[in-house]
Amino acid sequence: MDEKLKWVIAAGLVGFVGAAVWQFLKESANAARRADRHREPWELV
Repeated sequence: MDEKLKWVIAAGLVGFVGAAVWQFLKESANAARRADRHREPWELV
């Protein structure tokens, strides 16, 4: 049971960090889009 709990905690941490990174990347993309109004969205990818 202890081993399983360890995996659950690890998965939760990975999910939390992944969500935080995803949010950060979305914010960065939005900031870049605001800064580059003249550029097309597909050029920012």
